[in-house]
Amino acid sequence: METGAKQYKDINTLLREQAKLYPNKIYIESPDQEKHITFEQAKNWCNRVANFLKERGIKANDRITMVGENSIETLMLYFGILNYGAAVSPINVEESKENVYRLINLVKPKLVFYGEELMLDQGSYTPASWISYTYNGVEDGHESGFLASLKSYNTVFDSPVASKDDLGTVNFTSGTTDLPKAVPWTRETVYYMPLD
Repeated sequence: METGAKQYKDINTLLREQAKLYPNKIYIESPDQEKHITFEQAKNWCNRVANFLKERGIKANDRITMVGENSIETLMLYFGILNYGAAVSPINVEESKENVYRLINLVKPKLVFYGEELMLDQGSYTPASWISYTYNGVEDGHESGFLASLKSYNTVFDSPVASKDDLGTVNFTSGTTDLPKAVPWTRETVYYMPLD
């Protein structure tokens, strides 16, 4: 590694550091949803997700698939999974349902989080637990379903289960010329990718 290059930090450390420095600063703003979330609120939601995954017995390199619209709620699940140390596999909601099911079977996740409005067939991959969520409920006072249940989880979490060499994400090629293919990234690759 070249001198002066940033040293790897896990998502949990980054969330804690940023929340300490900028607790009330807006971290994510969603104009479509007409709401935002601060660094402190994001850390707390990601820690709740992590504690939920810990209770479920998820381990490093276990894959969790997400199929949902762009929203603060989807991002909190995404970063919460990385915060815990599991591998996240996001699937574009614009994929055909046939492709969504094919990709889920390719990834073989332990959990599938999906937007409630998508009405996905849970029988398409039975080894996973399927959890639907809505696009309201993160800091807007309209919690329901899964997100409402997350509010009961502790906002403190400081023991991620993964190392930098463990699987961080499984992304997919666009599939414009062929069927989408899985591309695995380590947690270290996920960290350095935005720096390139």
